[in-house]
Amino acid sequence: MKVKVIDLEKADEIDKLPRRVGQTPLSFSSSADPVAQFYENDKAPCGKGFVLSTANTELIRLPKKQFLVRQVQNDNQTTFWGGYDGKHLFLTEIESWLFDTCKEKGFNAFYDALKPEKLKKLEKRFRVKSKRQGEFYFLPLPFKTLEELSKVFFPIYNLQMGEYDDEPLSIEKVNRRQINTSRHFLTGRILHSSKNPIENHIVTGTVTAPDHPHLKLGKQPHFIFNQEGLANGGD
Repeated sequence: MKVKVIDLEKADEIDKLPRRVGQTPLSFSSSADPVAQFYENDKAPCGKGFVLSTANTELIRLPKKQFLVRQVQNDNQTTFWGGYDGKHLFLTEIESWLFDTCKEKGFNAFYDALKPEKLKKLEKRFRVKSKRQGEFYFLPLPFKTLEELSKVFFPIYNLQMGEYDDEPLSIEKVNRRQINTSRHFLTGRILHSSKNPIENHIVTGTVTAPDHPHLKLGKQPHFIFNQEGLANGGD
């Protein structure tokens, strides 16, 4: 699919530019800084609108009530991804290679590029699809419980690495434990390992975040991955 890129600075008539993202007002300013930001709008559903700079700026309208916008100033490129994620209104800075991916390869390539390569390989290996909430993916692992994972996987992993550790793994019950420094919280259980690099990233339970539906993982262990290309770590 050919992607239409709108050069905001060269647009013949500003009135012909899109004026909404879903139900949220979209406006343009030659002096806006940074290239994309929220502004207060009492008439908007979320109480906010978007304002984009037109100076040296390109815009791509994405499906799902979303958009990409990039500004080039000398050797510096600033890129934002915004719109709706379900009912959640978001605006986040991303790396500019993602804009090029969308521009050259299409919408599907852009969304696919957000998934880490390791995650895509594991999805294919396990024949499963990961679940997503905001900037986090949760990969279901082929074990019924954390206890089963602890007893079966880790001893084999340690033997292969030549670093067998007979120290038992611990399973911690948590209530609204923050995931990294994000607005996402886990209520459930976390598998802890003193030596393995996947410490604190295998979880069960329910994940919550403002403006997002609750994500129920259940008792099955899930591995947490962060989206690729987020310049500020997401929301």
